[in-house]
Amino acid sequence: MTKDGGCKLRFAIQQETSSAWYRADYSTFIVADETTDYQLTVAGFSGDVNYDAFTQHNGFSFATRDRDIGGIAVSYGGGFWYDNSGGWARVNAADHWCDWSQLSGGDGLIYSQMWLRCP
Repeated sequence: MTKDGGCKLRFAIQQETSSAWYRADYSTFIVADETTDYQLTVAGFSGDVNYDAFTQHNGFSFATRDRDIGGIAVSYGGGFWYDNSGGWARVNAADHWCDWSQLSGGDGLIYSQMWLRCP
């Protein structure tokens, strides 16, 4: 659905400490096919979140419990585009691992949503 380009992505995230909501939009969102382990291409950040944590994941492959990268998906309890460090936007992780790096007032999240718009 996304590999031919033209898709946009929006995150809505809710900070744990303040319960404030933030938005991060990306004008480019492409997930390649299985031969690349669903490698991510993401760019074109805008939004009211103070730090673009997701573009840092550009070029990462999708990790899951059964196709893990250094034990990160198992440790975090959910699949996402991780590298060996885990990455900066961990919206699919479980418990205290769910965060958006450098979010004003604290990294921890209590809620996240992702919306995809494709032509």
